[in-house]
Amino acid sequence: MLLGSANRAARKDELSASWYEADTRVTQVVWLTSCMTAKQVNALASQLNLEMHTVGICLACLTFVAFPLDSGDERELKRALRYFTPVLWEEGLAAPARDALANAAVAGTTHAKAALDDVDRRGSRAPIVRAIVLRLASQMVEEMHRDAATLSNGSRRIVAEY
Repeated sequence: MLLGSANRAARKDELSASWYEADTRVTQVVWLTSCMTAKQVNALASQLNLEMHTVGICLACLTFVAFPLDSGDERELKRALRYFTPVLWEEGLAAPARDALANAAVAGTTHAKAALDDVDRRGSRAPIVRAIVLRLASQMVEEMHRDAATLSNGSRRIVAEY
């Protein structure tokens, strides 16, 4: 039994080493399981008729993705996308996302049918779903900046003090 454990540990170390030797990153592997590249997925998400205020998701939850996107914290953004995409999907993003993809497929939008099939197979784990959440978060960031510019009223800025 001890020999089996040693063999498993050695095999695990060998596999881990091969990932780093090949310069393979986990984020790249996720995209390889999809039929589309990250660029294609993001382009498709930007073409879908989905708006932050009309999809029926928790906007407070979306802020956990929007804030790191706004601040440029890529590590936290990836973590937030991994955590909140399934949450938002279950909260109500699933139906509008599927509808938007189906409408895009009927309209002949490139890759929409493949993305819809991927969503049917993988649900919230499909790359298009993360891209949709990222797009909704970017809409939130744009709105926050518009509102901040409106509130600033020229040189007078409203600053919250804690």
